[in-house]
Amino acid sequence: MKYTIFAFIFISFYLEETNLCDKSGVSVLLSANYIVRPDNFEIYGVGGVNFSFVNSYQDSVTNQVLFFQLSAFANSISYLSLKYTNSTYENQTFTDFYQIQCEGIAASLEFKIGNVSTLSMIDPYTMAFYIQFNIDLNSQTGSLPYSYNIKPYMDSPYRCELTLVKSNNVFLAKVYLEPSYTILEPRLTINFTLSSYNRTFSFASPFPWDSNTLNLFKDSSAVRYVSYFTYPNITLSYSEDFTFQMQTMNKFSLLAIENVNLTRFFYKSPEASFYQQYRFVHRDSEASYYIGGYQYETSNMSNFESVECSKYSLVVYDTVYLSKFPLSIVSTSTLKQFTNDSLGVTFVRSEFVTNYLQQVKVDTGTVSRSFLKTIISYPFARNSSGFFYKFEDSMSSNFSGKYISSSINLKTDSNISIVSNSKSLIKTSKYNIKKIELIPVTSYYFIFRISIESNFDIRYISFGETDFLYSSDLIFGDSYNGIYEKLLKISKPSSFSVRLLDELGNSYSIQSGQAYNSDFLVLPYYRPFNLNAMFDKDNITYFSFKNSLWDIKANYSNTLYFNFSNSYPDLTPTITFNDKYQFQGFYHPVLRLYTIQFDASFPIMNGALEYSISDLIIGSIIPSSLIQLNSSLTVVNSDGISPALLFYLKAFPSTNEIYNQKVSVGWILGVSDPLGFESGSFDVVSDVDANPYKVRFDKVNLENGTLIHGTYRVSIPLYNIGIAKKLSISNLILVNQKKRVQDFNPLVGILDKYSDQLKISINYTVEYISNNPKIDSLTFTDSVEIYGPNRAVDFTMIVNYGSNSYRDFDRPIFVLTSENGQSFNMTTSLARGGGSSQGTYTATAQLPYGFGWRRIYVSVYGIVDAKSNYNAYLPTDLRDAGLPFFIVRKTKMTVPIIESSSLLSSLGGSLTIYGKQFGIPKDDIRCFINYNDGIGYQQIDADFLSSVVLQFNNKIKQTNSSSVDIVVTRNKIESNIFKIYLFKAQLDPIPSNICPGSPQCSNHGVCRSSGCECQKPWYGPSCSSQIIIIPTPPAQPDPSTNVTIFDPTNTNINNISSRIQVIEVREIDSIMNIVNSYKLSNWNLNDLSNQTDHPKYLYQSLLEGTNTTVNISIEFFNDSRSIDFGGQQILISPSSIKYSINISSFNFQLKTNMLQVVLEATIQGSDSESCSSKQIGSNNSTNDVKWIKMNIDKTSLYGRFISYGIVDTRVVSIDNRVLDIGNQTESSQYRSTTIGITVPYFENSALLDPDFSYLIDVDGEDVDQLCSSKSDKKLSNGIIAAIVVAAVVFITIVLAK
Repeated sequence: MKYTIFAFIFISFYLEETNLCDKSGVSVLLSANYIVRPDNFEIYGVGGVNFSFVNSYQDSVTNQVLFFQLSAFANSISYLSLKYTNSTYENQTFTDFYQIQCEGIAASLEFKIGNVSTLSMIDPYTMAFYIQFNIDLNSQTGSLPYSYNIKPYMDSPYRCELTLVKSNNVFLAKVYLEPSYTILEPRLTINFTLSSYNRTFSFASPFPWDSNTLNLFKDSSAVRYVSYFTYPNITLSYSEDFTFQMQTMNKFSLLAIENVNLTRFFYKSPEASFYQQYRFVHRDSEASYYIGGYQYETSNMSNFESVECSKYSLVVYDTVYLSKFPLSIVSTSTLKQFTNDSLGVTFVRSEFVTNYLQQVKVDTGTVSRSFLKTIISYPFARNSSGFFYKFEDSMSSNFSGKYISSSINLKTDSNISIVSNSKSLIKTSKYNIKKIELIPVTSYYFIFRISIESNFDIRYISFGETDFLYSSDLIFGDSYNGIYEKLLKISKPSSFSVRLLDELGNSYSIQSGQAYNSDFLVLPYYRPFNLNAMFDKDNITYFSFKNSLWDIKANYSNTLYFNFSNSYPDLTPTITFNDKYQFQGFYHPVLRLYTIQFDASFPIMNGALEYSISDLIIGSIIPSSLIQLNSSLTVVNSDGISPALLFYLKAFPSTNEIYNQKVSVGWILGVSDPLGFESGSFDVVSDVDANPYKVRFDKVNLENGTLIHGTYRVSIPLYNIGIAKKLSISNLILVNQKKRVQDFNPLVGILDKYSDQLKISINYTVEYISNNPKIDSLTFTDSVEIYGPNRAVDFTMIVNYGSNSYRDFDRPIFVLTSENGQSFNMTTSLARGGGSSQGTYTATAQLPYGFGWRRIYVSVYGIVDAKSNYNAYLPTDLRDAGLPFFIVRKTKMTVPIIESSSLLSSLGGSLTIYGKQFGIPKDDIRCFINYNDGIGYQQIDADFLSSVVLQFNNKIKQTNSSSVDIVVTRNKIESNIFKIYLFKAQLDPIPSNICPGSPQCSNHGVCRSSGCECQKPWYGPSCSSQIIIIPTPPAQPDPSTNVTIFDPTNTNINNISSRIQVIEVREIDSIMNIVNSYKLSNWNLNDLSNQTDHPKYLYQSLLEGTNTTVNISIEFFNDSRSIDFGGQQILISPSSIKYSINISSFNFQLKTNMLQVVLEATIQGSDSESCSSKQIGSNNSTNDVKWIKMNIDKTSLYGRFISYGIVDTRVVSIDNRVLDIGNQTESSQYRSTTIGITVPYFENSALLDPDFSYLIDVDGEDVDQLCSSKSDKKLSNGIIAAIVVAAVVFITIVLAK
């Protein structure tokens, strides 16, 4: 039998470290009259370097694809010969059928240095420049890619680093001057090495040293040194304990030097490879203060070389060592197999026993499967032998093979051979990869699409090392024969592999350049990458800071605006300070500028501030020193960044106590902070409790001293302690009044004197009862439509604690897992207690889209009683207890779901929406948009369509609306309504009803797009009122304001009172139906008035049953000032009250849901013969509210509402609308308005603040007037109590003329 080779492909990956084209390969397409055996082939002519068969695709005898991996020496030429040996059929040899060449660096091109930019100083010890080489990886994408590594080298005391930033051959070079040295050379040289080739670059040294040497620690006649103190300040050792914080117990030092500006200070630990600079943190009349520390994790010792650098350098060693010793962990592990034939699943249980309570980190998997990383936070039992942990993995019952379970921190390793019960099955996996596509859709993302057929269920598909496609990424078919599609992040050019894993545990991999089917389709070499999208300093067309001279006291925040000649709106601009602190921004669709808002929350000192800008993912970096346009940023009025230090610790009453519920235990902490201590927190951990108890303290706990240097008494509740235990402090955080948090463990500061005070032993004399709590009842949602818009699951569990009771702060968790390795955690809430022996727990959550594989299995962890007895139930435990243990996955893939979109302005333009199940080409897919202009939905055609992305290029029209609604239909099945809030832009001439008054603005102001811009002393919507001063409202127990106003123009006594309050927070769906409602209570008040130049009250509360924090600050301003928010300046009138609302991460049931803050404003008069009125300024009746004005006679409560907020650091439009939930009938003496401030879905936080620059419409002259039957009064503009609302509320009293 003769074999015919139809085609072949050779791929080569050159590695200069080995001087080989390693892991290269050849794909061969051949024809025969039977299926050939790949192991019967041999390849000759590769210089003696080994080859190996990797895999094959043989769906027919006429189209058989084989892939062989081989290696060749650099720059060698070989002729491949292929020999097939077979005892049944004729042997055949294909001699010299293809010539291959391993192209090394020398063979491909000559290594040269191209363009070099201007040398720029980043700071006195660091310089930077761009350097271009003639190596361009992009030019090698045709057939023979190679990897390379250009290495820089400089003689001491210099060090050079290279970062690839542009076009694959342009690097950012940074040169660091490092101690110690005796003289600096006038010229510097860098050697660049690529493989065996070297190139040098020489230049005049830019390091500007002209000061005399300062003799630290030595010369008393020229004393500059004030003090040098290390923490700890004596040589000692630290032994790890049950708090497990040894890794953070790292030595640091504080250096005080007489104020000198022309020098800097460095230090180096023995473990460090290079010097680090002391951080300048504070300056007073006596000295400048510097802090330094080095983190290391091993059990070795550390001391510092302290170095002063000027024209020469001096090295001084301290003699203090800190040695660290880890715990002696004793652990064992076992594996067990349980097979459930009726469900077609095999459970593998990992069990661990260890001598210390800790989180157990587990890696489980098979030889062919990527390992599943799991953290077990709770044991299921404990006794004198230790703590017992367990975890259960699930897989198809068809799986056979070796299963491995290991724990990193317990240092255990176990394996088990799993034998399938399905012995009749033929255990041979067959795959047919029909097509693989990589489709760029944005500068950051591309679609990976794969169509595949298999005779066994595909468990998952991996792309590269970190991206996985599960059944949740199916867009058509099933896991036997289906199409998968996923949006993946773009990275810099690199080869990659695609790997399939099926239910048997068998896998199949293909790599870049390899043919994968009989059509000889080839996997591309590289992920898509848009080189033009990389930030380039030479393309900057605009660059400006809002405050280039940044006065920290006047403006806590700042904004950077910039642009390029080729700006890409979908990039995420980032500014980085100190190579560590990052702030992300966005492309503003109205300003058409990249916009980054940042604040002084990071360590910042007076003077020029260095930074760099970059995109978020692609990685192009531009240091500020290389930016020519308006790049300077200078800080003034910074109070320093000195962190708080712990100088004292004492346990009370003692470190050894017999349990008595009437006795209070705790710690006295001494805190020193030159900026003034504000608050602190720490976890109280014990040797038997998995849940730490969080403790917070502030000036209320101050026992002696001041906020600069004082001691704080912090008590720990001992209720339900139940058992003898040891208590200690962990995760101590100290925050000063400038919101500075230390970047070292403050406990290190007391190790030398007070380490014996860290632990408190509680002795419990009552007999210990070991009685593990048990589940009496468990119910949950039995099935879920996992590809539908509603994937909510509900759990209710009753736990019987017997005679030991429970603790309120312990919350069991449900862990949901599936056969493909996915997991999802749900924390319970205590719904009610059934006396001391029973607790009812509930949990509700929206499952991730497409979660799981065949079924979703339930485990329960964290069941613990007051005596620290534990229990946990794995799926087989629940099954054996007669309880439900799995949720059925329903897999109807018909409903499209819109999840998010790109930014959009009222100018219209292009739009990208993201979601699931938009459809495949054969479907009837239609898109509709409602501009909310009264016309209704209009169809728009997508320019790009996939199941997860729809793009519309310049299809969105201009609009005056504040939002648009998008709907997608797939085969006439509608998606959710997705609302996009628009950035507003001035489109048309200002409508006449924007500016009230006759004439407009009462001739006391100018009509702008945001309304009347009044001239002092006039205020109000029509500039017809004047300000008078009201007294400072006192702090209330909740975040509300109560103001009583005396009307000096009224001869009758009519006291007017007003109140503003946040009454609840709601989760609402896309059509404004209430999903959940949360009342606000239990506010913590912190009076900050003595820390600012104006009264300020800070309130904090949790939404009931959630971990979402609501922070509300109320500030009163006597004078007029400007506030920055969202890149705009907001003018506050005198005598105003400002509310700011910040909401932390919220667990939305759906990504399409929103959060609504409900705020109520009321005004009430004491005169029964009054008249009242109410006006609403909006674009759309009671929606899109811009301002309200409520009158009692001449006194008005005037409120202005913002139209945007900051959500996850981005400025987004918000919705303000009138809600009809008033509890009291309005009258001539009383008016109220309730406003719902609606924020779209967010991940991390939502911040609401003022804005006065949007279009408003006034409801004509109708003022909704109500008068008493006895009143002959006529309403007019009068005293205005002005509120500017939307998270910021302003109250201003205005006197009419």
